[in-house]
Amino acid sequence: MARHFTLFLCVLAFFAVGCSSPTQRVRSRDPHWQSNGQYMAAEKNSYTGGLVWQPFPDLNNPLHLEIWKSVQKNGYVGDGYGAICNYYGTYLVTISVTSAGVYTPVSYFYFPQYHSLIYGRDQAAFDWYKGDRKATQTNAVLLVKHLLAVNEYKSFVIYCPDDIPHTAFQKDNPKLPFAEFLASESIIITPPTLMRVNGYNCQGGDGAYNVFAYMPVGGQIYRYEVRCSLGNIEAVRKFLIGEEIGDCLYLY
Repeated sequence: MARHFTLFLCVLAFFAVGCSSPTQRVRSRDPHWQSNGQYMAAEKNSYTGGLVWQPFPDLNNPLHLEIWKSVQKNGYVGDGYGAICNYYGTYLVTISVTSAGVYTPVSYFYFPQYHSLIYGRDQAAFDWYKGDRKATQTNAVLLVKHLLAVNEYKSFVIYCPDDIPHTAFQKDNPKLPFAEFLASESIIITPPTLMRVNGYNCQGGDGAYNVFAYMPVGGQIYRYEVRCSLGNIEAVRKFLIGEEIGDCLYLY
């Protein structure tokens, strides 16, 4: 009798696991998935240019469940939580991924009209961007802030050297201005600057705005060259111009 009862319990356990939803199975990996998702969304809301982020997935939101099915189908579940925002009619999702103890979030775009999922890349963010593309300094900066939203780690636009956290450097070099150190590394940080090409500015011909950004993970500095033609923003090129700069964060 005891043997039959034990077998009955095993069968019940099997069906309990087998019938649980994909979200429930992944969710169990991290008991703090809800609070972690809330933290990720709050952090992203603090620096990504007006995009409104929410914790992901919300189990009561049909759209979240639709996206989750696609994420699960493609094997992109990661730690089972993340953050999501509406990106001009498509959805940008950042999933927490921890591998071998190292945290590496990954971003994807979900296109509801096609029920498709693609990796979050600068070019996809640029192509789907529906903001004002008139060639102005303000529009160039806002565009770059939206492109930064697809980065794996926190990144933000900088306007001068002091926008880069550098408390450790200043403590070790109290008499050396941080801007001079950057200049010695051939790094010059300026406010968004219009470069004129062949004597024309963005309003009358071809040109580009330089917009700088900083990623604390790795201490990376980027220059975004926002290219303009006939008064409109037409393309963006991204250049890594420095690493291990300022108060860096490292992942081990």
